[in-house]
Amino acid sequence: MITRAMLKEYLKYIVPTMLTFTLASVYSIVDGVFVGHAVGDAGLAGINVAFPLVALVMAVGTGIGMGGGVISSIAKGSGDTAQSRRAVGTTFLMLLLAAVPIMVALILFAEPILTVLGGRGETLNQAIAYIAVIAWGVPFQIFVTGCTPLIRNQGKVVIIAAEMLRRSRLRCCGV
Repeated sequence: MITRAMLKEYLKYIVPTMLTFTLASVYSIVDGVFVGHAVGDAGLAGINVAFPLVALVMAVGTGIGMGGGVISSIAKGSGDTAQSRRAVGTTFLMLLLAAVPIMVALILFAEPILTVLGGRGETLNQAIAYIAVIAWGVPFQIFVTGCTPLIRNQGKVVIIAAEMLRRSRLRCCGV
């Protein structure tokens, strides 16, 4: 039976998390609008060809962060705060160790990877240009997506939602 207290605690976590994911979706829409207007159809098609690589970067960060968050929470729940802190530190190291090779691979092998993903002609050129920029941000993207579950597991879900809102405003409005 779900009690009122359980529902309140559940909503405390789920509402900011839903807001965060909704704002992340807005990122994609805004990117599409800007690229569509600035570069045209080929640029938009290039982003679509490159998107599986962007999704891979986000998945790596989120996966490592969620795994570290679970290990940290289990340790914290059993009263071992030192082990919990070590798990967070190890997660930071794993995020870094994953980010560098992915960034290098995207920089060195963007063209063959994007060709396998279906890029041809001007669409391929636009996808390569997009990944050339995205690749340099891979360490930051992996670190941010990896830290999100760690912060959420500390009970600070509002911080994540507020930061996502701030980044959305910067991206959409330049505010």
